[in-house]
Formats: sequence, C-alpha cells, structure tokens
Amino acid sequence: MSKVTEEIKSRLDIVSLIGEYVQLKPAGVNSKGRCPFHNERTPSFMVSRERQFWHCFGCNTGGDVFEFLMKIENLEFVEVLKMLADKTGVKLEDNERVETNKNEKNRLLDIVGLAAKFYHKVLLDSPQSAAARAYVLEDRALAPHALDEWQIGYITESWDTLTQFLLKKGFGINDMVNAGLVMQKQGGGWYDRFRGRIMFPLSDAQGNVVGFTGRLLKDDPTGQQGKYVNTPQTSLYDKSKLLYGLHYAKSAIKEKGFVVVVEGQMDVIACHEYGMRNVVASSGTALTVEQVRLLKRFTSQIYLAFDADAAGQLAARRGIDIALAEGMIVRIITIPQQIAKDPDECIRKDPDVWKQSVENARPLMEYYFEIFTFGVDLNDAQARTNTTKQLIREIIKLPDPIDREYWLDKLAHLLGVSVSVLKEQLKVELRRSKPHFAVQKPAQTSNPLVSQEDPAHKIGRQILAWCLKYPSLWTEVLTSIKINALPSIALQNIFSAAQEAQGKIGPQFKNAKDESHEIMLAEFLSNDLFESGDEDIDEENESHRSARELVTRLNVWYTTRKRQELARNMEEAERAGDFARMQSISEELKQLIF
Repeated sequence: MSKVTEEIKSRLDIVSLIGEYVQLKPAGVNSKGRCPFHNERTPSFMVSRERQFWHCFGCNTGGDVFEFLMKIENLEFVEVLKMLADKTGVKLEDNERVETNKNEKNRLLDIVGLAAKFYHKVLLDSPQSAAARAYVLEDRALAPHALDEWQIGYITESWDTLTQFLLKKGFGINDMVNAGLVMQKQGGGWYDRFRGRIMFPLSDAQGNVVGFTGRLLKDDPTGQQGKYVNTPQTSLYDKSKLLYGLHYAKSAIKEKGFVVVVEGQMDVIACHEYGMRNVVASSGTALTVEQVRLLKRFTSQIYLAFDADAAGQLAARRGIDIALAEGMIVRIITIPQQIAKDPDECIRKDPDVWKQSVENARPLMEYYFEIFTFGVDLNDAQARTNTTKQLIREIIKLPDPIDREYWLDKLAHLLGVSVSVLKEQLKVELRRSKPHFAVQKPAQTSNPLVSQEDPAHKIGRQILAWCLKYPSLWTEVLTSIKINALPSIALQNIFSAAQEAQGKIGPQFKNAKDESHEIMLAEFLSNDLFESGDEDIDEENESHRSARELVTRLNVWYTTRKRQELARNMEEAERAGDFARMQSISEELKQLIF
C-alpha cells in the first residue's frame, strides 16, 4: 500500500490540491493560508511543496495530502485512496480495489454516478424524451455542450425504469434506497423516486454526483407533486452542506476574489455559459452555516442575487445574517424588475444588464437603507421610528465596529438627528439581542483604561465595570481570567491588585505599588463606558453569565494572538534552520494549547 500512496503523492501537487479548499499565498518556500479546521483571522496554516506536508500552528494539526482529505471531507482512508488514484491515474491492485469497494459510501457513489449517466442518455437518445429535449434546448436555450458539461438528464413517467436498469447492473435494492433513488410501494415492490422530470445532478466540491434535483416537465394540475423534488437526506447528500456548481466554480471564485450566490440550477448554468464562472446556487433555500463556511475556503466576499419575490427576499435575509456572523463581506445584486426576475431570464434577455448588475453590486447596508426607506415619509414620527429601529437592528449585526460607526453616522444624517441619540437607541436594541460588542462613545480622556477602542480592550473594560458594579463577580473572574490576556498594562495592574486584595477593590482603594490606581479607577467610574455596563446588565445573576462569556472570549483572543506570534517565530526558526529554537517554540505551543 505504501508504494501506491507514494506513487500518488509523487503525481500530486499538494499546494494545488489543498489550494482547492484553502486560499494559499506564497510565504518563502512554503504557502500560507487560514486554517480550514478552526476559525482564525491571521493565517497560521502552512503547506510545504518540498516536504509534501501541511501543518497548522494554530490548532497544531498536520499531515500529508491523505490526512488532509480525510479530515476536511470526513472520509476513510480507502475512500481517499480511491479518489486520488482516479485523479492521478494510478491503478490500484486487486486487493486494494476490493477493499475500497467494500465501503458503502463508494457503492452509493457508484450507483448515483451511474444513475446520472442513465438519466443523461435517456434525455439525449430516448424517443420518449422529445418534449424534454425541446424544453432544455429551445425553451431554456441551452447549448448541447452545456447538457453534457452539467450532465442534465431526464426520466420518463414510467414507474421503474431506473430500478430495472440498476438491477440489471447488479446493484441491490437496499443500496438504491439508501442512495435516495428508489422507494417502496405500500403493497410491496419498488418504484423510482423521480418520474417525468428533468434531472439535475448535484455534485460535491470534488465533482462526485451525490444526489439530484428533479423538475417536473409538465406542471401537475392537482398540485400533489412539487415542481422541484430533491434527493432525500442520505449518507452522501446533505442539502445544507452542498452548493450547486461549486466543483466548477471554485477556481474562478479564488481568481475573482468573490462568489456570486443565486437561487436555482438554471441560474448557475446560464451564468457559466455566459462566461461568469464564479457562480453557485443554494438551490432555493437560505444559505446555511455549513455552506458559508464552505465558501470561506475560497473567498471572504459573497454577492447575493436572490429572486425579487417574498420567498427570495426572506432567503436572502437569512443567508445574510449567517454570512455576517461568519465574518463575510456581503454585497447585494439587484436586477431591474422590468428586465427579468432572475439571472437566467436576465442573461437570455440582455446579458449586459446582468453583467452590470454584478459589477454594481451594493454594500449590504446601502441596500438596507434603500429598501427600508423606500416610499417612507420620514417626516411622519411613527414611520421614522419604525425605520430607525429596522436599520439599527441591521447595523448591530455588522462585525466591524468601524462599519457600525460609519452607518450610524449615515443614519443620523438621513434622519437629521445626532449620533448620540441613535447610540442610545442602539443600546436598547443591544439589550434585546445580547450581541458581544456594543458601539460605544469614544472616551475623551487620557486614562489608559478608557482610551483603547479595539474589541479586546472593550472586553477588559466591560469585565472591570461589572466587577466594580457587582463585587461578587471578582472571585469567579479572578480564578478564570489570564492576567496576561488583558491588553494593557493599566488593566493588568488593576486586576493584579484585585488578586492581591482578594477582590476587595473599589474606587477608593490604594495600592503601595502604584498609587495612581485610585485616580485611574475614579476616572473610569465617571466615564460613560461604566454607565453602559450598568445599563446592559439588569440583574446580578445575568452579569455572572455575561462575565464568564467575556472572560472566555478574552482568553481565546490572547491564546489566538500568542499562537500567531509563535507561528511567526517558528517560521523564522525554520528559515534559519534553528532546530533547537523550533523545539522550544513547539513546547511553548503545547503548553499554550493544553
């Protein structure tokens, strides 16, 4: 087996393969990117072409290309072996082939892949498919090569056409059922799940067909059959983790720097045929966390183009919230309604309009400002209040405090009010939604406790505010917080003094090491940042829960920063060939993690 794996690795470029999942950039002789196995802002994931090895200094994991694919795709070794053997043209020995064929997932992949070929042949060659061919070639204006590239197919209305075909090929009924292709009749026997439908194969990011979407060729007047039917949840197919067209789009997404997300399969195919290949579909549903994280492997920017109807708008709003929570930059594509209702129709009518719509995609908040103020009389008090609340609720979701400040200022100018008034309203909404960070008024002071504005300083100040407000918090906080995690000497001194005083600390305390603590705390307590802490926590027991959360976030922030520092040091030591230093850094990293 080792000879086979070494042969496969010799034919692969590990940087190119991992680059299909991770955005990599040159870093000396290696390549670097953000680790796909844990959330991080600063890249600590390294890939070495020379050593055919990858390692993340953030989560301390690593291995060869087999271990990478097993981990990221949740596959067994034999599955990865078969996948890479097919990719590189390496022939497996009989015993290796038998071992991989025993795997249920591989059997199901074979069944679903063969079904896709069967559906495609039925569409192209069967006399019973004339209406279906006319629909895709004439009504939807697809070129013949597009049918082949996307393997679009058709299945007649017969009850068991596919079932009988697969039985003749030696596949068992249980595997057909497990693949989501066959269903059992109530009175006994089996029948095809898909009948009388245009078939769109659904592939994973590697291009393996894992399921199908079937569209009715003829609308059902009784309404008993859905226009679209998907493969049910199987061990291969999970709708929440799949994006239509990603296996074709991922290279273009990395090249363009953004992904266009549309609703349907035909939208994707039309865009790719037009030459815009960085396009995928969520298949008519809101983006899920899994889908957004999958896209994060290739880009940090999402352009959303959902249908203008109510369902499309609702799907877009849900997907937007998830994308923001994952730290993605979101833009909105709007197609002029007088031209078309979706990208497919727009490209068929006027492709230049679609191109311009993508190029003119608007920042998310600009889009929200337009839709929430359209047709609204802002001179009417009630309408103005409602619009303000709607926009503030969206501003709160922005992950970047600078962006939040910018759009609050925009809203203030729109309404003709002061920013401070809106910040008071924002505090009200914050208490309802309980996000981690609030937009707070910059302190006009030289006090080092209140002059810093990055999130870590805000966390440290908030924890201190709550401890001073509710002294019972000191014991819990001081036993869990890492003093070194506090991002300023002033805060570290205060918390160290609190440890020495066993939590008996207040605005009048004095410390022999630094008598300036009394002045610093007095100024801190008089600042509006402490007031916000007082307002945001209504009861003492709630303050304990929130303080625990913020201490955890602060400790994680410190650990992440320290890992990044160690990763940089490791790089320098590796370039210098300083193995002793590399070993020392590795030990320090282990202590940090464990």
